[in-house]
Amino acid sequence: MTSTGHSSGGSPPVLSAYRHARAVVLGATGSIGRWVARGLTAHGANLHVVVRDAPSAAGVLERYDIRGTIYQLDVLQEDEVSTLLKSLQPSIVFNLIGYGVDRSERDEHSAYRTNGEFPGSLVRAMADAGRGGSWAGQQLIHVGTAAEY
Repeated sequence: MTSTGHSSGGSPPVLSAYRHARAVVLGATGSIGRWVARGLTAHGANLHVVVRDAPSAAGVLERYDIRGTIYQLDVLQEDEVSTLLKSLQPSIVFNLIGYGVDRSERDEHSAYRTNGEFPGSLVRAMADAGRGGSWAGQQLIHVGTAAEY
């Protein structure tokens, strides 16, 4: 046994729960998102990543050994997010999108829409999409950094 309470031969029970779970990661190329997506890949999740720019995201995903289906869309278009979630029926969604982390992102309106309004529209889209499968865990994980605010 290791200090985390699981044998060194397998994944901790919490992480093994992600095996085959349909997971959506919004912001998979960001500083937090790439590590979450990498961990989900490593633990066998059925991964779907949502990015702003698929061609530029491909390099980051490859560098971090992230394997999943890539979707390029504007998350501020609530109908696009809703349509995607309805089609995927994810078990869990990780919202790791944030505006303002990049020094070039300084528009207050965009910051408010992305960091303030988007989480609410995401929750509405998830409610419209219904619950995915038999997943018994948390359905939404929303994480950000102080740089967003």
